[in-house]
Amino acid sequence: MKKNICKYLLLCISFFFLCICGTVKAASANVSVQTSSSMVVVGRNFNVTVTVSSNVALANWEYTLAYDSSKLDLVSGTPYIMDMVTATNVTTRSYQYTFRAKASGNANIYIQSAVVNGLYDGGLAVNRGSRSVTLKTQAEIEASYSKNNYLSSLGVEGVGLSPEFNKEVLEYTVELEPGTTAINLVGSVEDRTATLEGVGPKEVAEGANRFEVKVTAQNGNVRTYVVVVNVKEYNPIEVEIGGKKYRVVRKRSELTAPANYAETNVTIGEEEVPSYYSEITKYTLVGLKDEEGNIGYYIYNAEENSYIEYKEFAFQRIVLYPMEAKEIPSRYHPSVIVINDQEVKAYKLKESSKYALLYGMNVETGKENLYLYNSEENTLQIYFQEEIELLEQEKEMYQLVCLCLAGGCFFLLLILIIALCRKGKKKEKSIEARHQKRKEKKKKKYEKSDIIEESVSE
Repeated sequence: MKKNICKYLLLCISFFFLCICGTVKAASANVSVQTSSSMVVVGRNFNVTVTVSSNVALANWEYTLAYDSSKLDLVSGTPYIMDMVTATNVTTRSYQYTFRAKASGNANIYIQSAVVNGLYDGGLAVNRGSRSVTLKTQAEIEASYSKNNYLSSLGVEGVGLSPEFNKEVLEYTVELEPGTTAINLVGSVEDRTATLEGVGPKEVAEGANRFEVKVTAQNGNVRTYVVVVNVKEYNPIEVEIGGKKYRVVRKRSELTAPANYAETNVTIGEEEVPSYYSEITKYTLVGLKDEEGNIGYYIYNAEENSYIEYKEFAFQRIVLYPMEAKEIPSRYHPSVIVINDQEVKAYKLKESSKYALLYGMNVETGKENLYLYNSEENTLQIYFQEEIELLEQEKEMYQLVCLCLAGGCFFLLLILIIALCRKGKKKEKSIEARHQKRKEKKKKKYEKSDIIEESVSE
């Protein structure tokens, strides 16, 4: 009895292993389709890979690749493939295709038919692959982009904003205690497809520090939030210029020396502050910071305790400090031009002209001159008044010659008119004289006729 049970057990185990082995060795093939992208912009190309593979050695195969021709163009590759191998261990082979999207919508790329033969197994069961590609125009893609460029939160870590954050409000201020040198600006976007820049650790100095936080929506629209961080100063030196308030910069680390200026110090009130002096211009410059944290240089006059804004503009090798013109050529009128995003007083012949005159000092030489500025090419050169005067003289001479010619022509025309008039009068007199002679002749004829008639009657 025990022997019979063992036999049956051995038979079951053998059958089980035979089934497993048979399953493992069952031969099949795949003809798969892979695309380089699942979404393609209309007008652009994309790649398709067709792979013939099997779990046994391949002998030969053939397949037909089909696609939606109303939406796709085949750029390269052959839809019908018949191929074979001579080696004994080949189990896979791939083929490359390039398609161009020509209309929006969904397009299918699929294996329409396929036959695969194994090297030792004959015809194999074939799984035919397919892929669907979404095709969109650039306008359709952009129309689907999110327009949301709002922040969901904004702040300075550990400090409250003024006013309280509201995604519609773009400007905020923060007040910090003296001695603060760093902050952590934090924020998050309302839409996760938007990008955020401008947050993170920031260095701050005494006075106003302006930071911009930009949110760029998926469609490219940008919204800018501004946070002005005011670090309180110990006994700040405040200045008012043209109704606008400034603070004197008292840390040299916040300043950069202008060209041809040397570091020095100047006493304002009872405190020494960093400044810069030039032997060429004889100016002493100090830094002033406005309420938004922008720093600019100002010419400081210690005797008058006054400040005049100082601006430099580099034109090739000329660094110019604009000044009030002492004298300008005739026909030029005052105007305002923009150089490097700053307004500068200038002089023009007409507002639409690309040329303007600037008066200023070359800070590298200390010489003051009148310069001709070309706004189109951003170039500057000394204005040659002598040459302009010669041109003006030539112009006046030309106008005088033209006037003389015009006068001469008028005089000749007048003489011609007078001569024609005289000729006309002579002709009239001649005609009138002929008429008079005819009248007298007729009169004499009539008188003679009357005398004859009288003598006959007698």
